[in-house]
Amino acid sequence: DSFTITGNFTNVTDSTMFYLTNSDSGIKIDSALLLNGKLSMKGKLSETPEFLILQASLGKEHLGKFLLMGNEDVNLSGDKDDFPYHIKTSGSVYQQEEDKLNDLVKDLRQERHEMVMDYFSSSDSIKESKEGDLIKNMKRIDSITDKITIEFIGENINTYAALNQLSFYKDRIDIDTVKQLYAKINDDMKKTKYAELVKVYIDNKKLEEGDEYYDFEAFNTEEKQVKLSELRKKYTLIEFTSRFCGPCRQALPELKKINREYGENLSIVSFSTDRKKEDWIDLVKVDSASWPVLWDGKGRYSEIQVRYGVSGVPSFVVIGPDNKIVKKWTGYGGATIESILKEVINL
Repeated sequence: DSFTITGNFTNVTDSTMFYLTNSDSGIKIDSALLLNGKLSMKGKLSETPEFLILQASLGKEHLGKFLLMGNEDVNLSGDKDDFPYHIKTSGSVYQQEEDKLNDLVKDLRQERHEMVMDYFSSSDSIKESKEGDLIKNMKRIDSITDKITIEFIGENINTYAALNQLSFYKDRIDIDTVKQLYAKINDDMKKTKYAELVKVYIDNKKLEEGDEYYDFEAFNTEEKQVKLSELRKKYTLIEFTSRFCGPCRQALPELKKINREYGENLSIVSFSTDRKKEDWIDLVKVDSASWPVLWDGKGRYSEIQVRYGVSGVPSFVVIGPDNKIVKKWTGYGGATIESILKEVINL
């Protein structure tokens, strides 16, 4: 079995290179030039269906389209301005499921996208006056989109499109509702990686501040399995990171400073959320960290990420000498890690 993708796009510059990648692993599947407005790709997916990304760059402009597909013959058509939400698709039974949701929320997503682009294209003085309205309108749109998506999940629970959404929305829905939705999944769909991720979430309480830490096992750079407990000192700082995370690279100098100044009592352990082994290895080379950088190769389907409630990178977890989680937070705003650590532990 294999797949083909044909595209017919207007107002896209001829000879634009399009890339098709796996959205979970980042692995490139195929690439092709757009010739006379037509695109042709082919390949074979070892696991079906998969979420793929078709994307291209036109100078500062980025074109992208998510596809849920198996080894099928898929056709895409539309104008440059139809990316990403209004491109027409046909030929995939799985994408048909995804399009049901997309049709419900595409106008909302388009409105949100246009507001954000308008904000960032404004001068700094104009941005300041627009920021309040932008945040208010984004919250309004996100609230409506979330409501529609959660209703879609409940009404279409035994589709890949709904299960994928549930794997993302599980943290935003109360646990009893998640359990009720999981109970409606049929036996065949419970075998999918999306349902398995939800099951891990149900079976294992997401760790919060004050909870005892989860002693996981993962590969070190010598490709040996090591436990977190083997790497701990009086205090431990876990950094969840990724090769293609800009803020993670920005946090690196401060982490190195903390390691130099407080390394006697504080151990730093980085965990790569990348699914591709090559990205983890590249991450180790690029960062040149002197502390352990672990990896389990499961990407967002990792039990470790589910247990620690990782929803983005960088994320940080501080563990104290009593084995309890002292602090959790996500994001990096510049020279903030040390000040947070000093607030919660005695360095």
